[in-house]
Amino acid sequence: MTPAGKWLMAAALAAVALTACADAGSRQPVPLFGEAFATSRNAAELNIGVASCNGDPTFELTETDQTITIAVESWIPGGDSADCLDSITAKLDQPIGDRSIVDEVSGQTVELVTDSDQSADSLARVADDFVLDVVGVVKVEPATGVVVTM
Repeated sequence: MTPAGKWLMAAALAAVALTACADAGSRQPVPLFGEAFATSRNAAELNIGVASCNGDPTFELTETDQTITIAVESWIPGGDSADCLDSITAKLDQPIGDRSIVDEVSGQTVELVTDSDQSADSLARVADDFVLDVVGVVKVEPATGVVVTM
Protein backbone atom coordinates (compact mmCIF):
# COMPACT_ATOMS: atom_id res chain seq x y z
CA MET A 1 0.00 0.00 0.00
CA THR A 2 1.29 3.45 -0.89
CA PRO A 3 1.86 6.12 1.77
CA ALA A 4 -1.20 8.00 0.45
CA GLY A 5 -3.27 4.80 0.66
CA LYS A 6 -2.15 4.21 4.25
CA TRP A 7 -3.07 7.77 5.11
CA LEU A 8 -6.53 7.37 3.55
CA MET A 9 -7.04 4.07 5.39
CA ALA A 10 -6.05 5.67 8.71
CA ALA A 11 -8.40 8.61 8.09
CA ALA A 12 -11.27 6.25 7.27
CA LEU A 13 -10.68 4.18 10.42
CA ALA A 14 -10.53 7.36 12.52
CA ALA A 15 -13.82 8.55 11.04
CA VAL A 16 -15.49 5.22 11.83
CA ALA A 17 -14.15 5.31 15.40
CA LEU A 18 -15.35 8.88 15.96
CA THR A 19 -18.79 8.04 14.56
CA ALA A 20 -19.06 5.03 16.89
CA CYS A 21 -18.13 7.18 19.87
CA ALA A 22 -20.65 9.85 18.88
CA ASP A 23 -23.41 7.20 18.63
CA ALA A 24 -22.50 5.91 22.11
CA GLY A 25 -23.97 9.07 23.63
CA SER A 26 -22.59 11.71 25.92
CA ARG A 27 -22.48 12.55 29.61
CA GLN A 28 -25.40 14.87 30.39
CA PRO A 29 -27.56 16.04 33.28
CA VAL A 30 -30.42 13.59 33.83
CA PRO A 31 -33.54 13.84 35.99
CA LEU A 32 -34.31 11.70 38.99
CA PHE A 33 -36.99 9.06 38.43
CA GLY A 34 -39.80 8.31 40.89
CA GLU A 35 -39.57 8.61 44.64
CA ALA A 36 -36.60 8.74 46.99
CA PHE A 37 -36.40 5.85 49.46
CA ALA A 38 -35.01 5.89 53.00
CA THR A 39 -35.43 3.81 56.14
CA SER A 40 -36.84 6.86 57.97
CA ARG A 41 -36.66 10.64 58.10
CA ASN A 42 -33.92 10.13 60.71
CA ALA A 43 -31.74 8.38 58.09
CA ALA A 44 -28.77 10.08 56.45
CA GLU A 45 -28.97 8.04 53.25
CA LEU A 46 -31.30 8.17 50.21
CA ASN A 47 -31.80 5.71 47.35
CA ILE A 48 -33.17 7.24 44.16
CA GLY A 49 -33.83 6.09 40.60
CA VAL A 50 -32.14 7.96 37.74
CA ALA A 51 -33.51 8.32 34.21
CA SER A 52 -30.57 6.63 32.49
CA CYS A 53 -29.79 3.02 31.58
CA ASN A 54 -26.38 1.60 32.55
CA GLY A 55 -25.09 5.17 32.34
CA ASP A 56 -22.76 5.13 35.36
CA PRO A 57 -24.48 8.11 37.04
CA THR A 58 -22.56 10.52 39.25
CA PHE A 59 -24.16 13.15 41.44
CA GLU A 60 -23.56 16.21 43.59
CA LEU A 61 -25.51 17.08 46.72
CA THR A 62 -26.25 20.52 48.04
CA GLU A 63 -27.67 20.44 51.57
CA THR A 64 -29.32 23.32 53.42
CA ASP A 65 -31.56 23.44 56.48
CA GLN A 66 -34.63 23.31 54.18
CA THR A 67 -33.58 21.25 51.13
CA ILE A 68 -31.46 18.43 49.78
CA THR A 69 -30.78 19.20 46.12
CA ILE A 70 -29.41 16.42 43.92
CA ALA A 71 -27.79 17.03 40.51
CA VAL A 72 -27.11 13.87 38.47
CA GLU A 73 -25.04 13.36 35.32
CA SER A 74 -24.97 10.12 33.37
CA TRP A 75 -23.97 8.71 30.01
CA ILE A 76 -26.94 8.89 27.70
CA PRO A 77 -26.84 6.13 25.09
CA GLY A 78 -27.44 6.97 21.45
CA GLY A 79 -30.40 4.54 21.32
CA ASP A 80 -33.51 4.03 23.42
CA SER A 81 -32.74 3.82 27.15
CA ALA A 82 -36.31 3.30 28.35
CA ASP A 83 -35.66 -0.38 29.10
CA CYS A 84 -33.99 0.16 32.49
CA LEU A 85 -33.11 2.70 35.16
CA ASP A 86 -29.98 3.40 37.13
CA SER A 87 -30.02 4.24 40.83
CA ILE A 88 -27.86 6.22 43.21
CA THR A 89 -27.30 6.04 46.94
CA ALA A 90 -26.68 9.47 48.43
CA LYS A 91 -25.01 9.72 51.84
CA LEU A 92 -26.07 12.93 53.59
CA ASP A 93 -24.19 15.08 56.10
CA GLN A 94 -27.29 15.25 58.32
CA PRO A 95 -30.47 13.16 58.67
CA ILE A 96 -33.24 13.97 56.18
CA GLY A 97 -35.56 15.37 58.83
CA ASP A 98 -38.20 17.74 57.46
CA ARG A 99 -36.11 18.81 54.47
CA SER A 100 -37.46 18.63 50.92
CA ILE A 101 -35.61 16.62 48.28
CA VAL A 102 -35.20 18.54 45.02
CA ASP A 103 -34.13 17.32 41.58
CA GLU A 104 -31.81 20.04 40.27
CA VAL A 105 -32.42 19.06 36.62
CA SER A 106 -36.23 19.28 36.69
CA GLY A 107 -36.58 21.66 39.65
CA GLN A 108 -39.27 19.32 41.03
CA THR A 109 -39.61 18.18 44.63
CA VAL A 110 -39.15 14.41 44.95
CA GLU A 111 -41.47 12.45 47.24
CA LEU A 112 -39.76 10.59 50.08
CA VAL A 113 -40.99 7.06 50.86
CA THR A 114 -39.80 5.56 54.14
CA ASP A 115 -39.96 2.00 55.45
CA SER A 116 -42.83 3.01 57.75
CA ASP A 117 -44.74 4.45 54.74
CA GLN A 118 -44.26 1.17 52.90
CA SER A 119 -45.48 -0.79 55.96
CA ALA A 120 -48.58 1.40 56.18
CA ASP A 121 -49.25 0.85 52.46
CA SER A 122 -48.88 -2.92 52.95
CA LEU A 123 -51.34 -2.86 55.85
CA ALA A 124 -53.80 -0.83 53.78
CA ARG A 125 -53.60 -3.37 50.95
CA VAL A 126 -54.21 -6.24 53.39
CA ALA A 127 -57.19 -4.36 54.86
CA ASP A 128 -58.57 -3.70 51.34
CA ASP A 129 -58.18 -7.38 50.45
CA PHE A 130 -60.01 -8.37 53.63
CA VAL A 131 -62.86 -5.95 52.88
CA LEU A 132 -63.10 -7.29 49.31
CA ASP A 133 -63.26 -10.85 50.66
CA VAL A 134 -66.03 -9.94 53.09
CA VAL A 135 -67.97 -7.92 50.52
CA GLY A 136 -67.61 -10.75 48.03
CA VAL A 137 -69.52 -13.32 50.12
CA VAL A 138 -72.16 -15.12 48.06
CA LYS A 139 -75.28 -16.63 49.53
CA VAL A 140 -77.83 -18.80 47.73
CA GLU A 141 -81.39 -18.49 49.00
CA PRO A 142 -82.54 -22.13 49.46
CA ALA A 143 -86.20 -21.45 48.76
CA THR A 144 -85.75 -19.51 45.53
CA GLY A 145 -82.21 -20.40 44.37
CA VAL A 146 -81.47 -16.69 43.96
CA VAL A 147 -77.82 -15.75 44.38
CA VAL A 148 -77.34 -12.84 46.79
CA THR A 149 -74.06 -11.03 47.31
CA MET A 150 -73.29 -9.41 50.59
